Amino acid sequence: MSEHADETTEGDETSSPFQAPDVDGPSDDEAAEAEEAEANDEPEQETETLAEPPPQARGPSEVEMEKRFKAADRAVGTYARKIADIYGADADSLTECPLCPSIHKGFVDLRDAGLVPDSVKNEVMTYLGYAREREYPQAPTVHACEACDALGKVATGSKVAGKETITCPACQGYGYTPPPTASQNGHVIEVDQATGEILTPSGAGVPDTDPAGEPRLLPDGRENPNYGKWPQYKVLVEPWGKTAGLTVQDAAV
Repeated sequence: MSEHADETTEGDETSSPFQAPDVDGPSDDEAAEAEEAEANDEPEQETETLAEPPPQARGPSEVEMEKRFKAADRAVGTYARKIADIYGADADSLTECPLCPSIHKGFVDLRDAGLVPDSVKNEVMTYLGYAREREYPQAPTVHACEACDALGKVATGSKVAGKETITCPACQGYGYTPPPTASQNGHVIEVDQATGEILTPSGAGVPDTDPAGEPRLLPDGRENPNYGKWPQYKVLVEPWGKTAGLTVQDAAV
């Protein structure tokens, strides 16, 4: 072999045409290009933007309210005339609804007075702010008096003024049987059969609010223990504390 061949074999290995490729990784330029390409492939992050608050509703101006009232008044007048034409002579029994404001009046039939279903009456009382007495379970030891239909009185048939009715002998005016004829100490309660014991059933003839503003019934339908009491004898009732001035709208407290 020639001297030039020996020099090639023993010389610098980098000059060999059979040199192995560099396995240490790409060059700095190649790495930079790869990072740039990868960055371009990443989706851009959406910039979080705060939603603008909706504009606050502007109430009607005095001029707009005046126009509304006048238009409503004309509409009510037209409606009233049409109802009168439809009902004819029966329209004399119709009167303006006492709960409706003048700008959208309705009508009630006077012939239905006292005949309103309890469902309607309860809704009206709730609208007025009065609680309705809750329904309690029937007592297992007593039942409605059949003799007086639970009314506490029976007719005598007498035509003498003031003697037309007497206290029911079966229930002694309580409306249920057997009546509580004796107290715990054994004292028998005497009842005048001609006039009966003076009783005021709950909810009958009793004001819904006493002079101090105490409602007869609490917003949840229970009886108010402070109704008709002097201030020094009143108690706090959960969840309201003081009960004066409570209405059915306070039931959710």
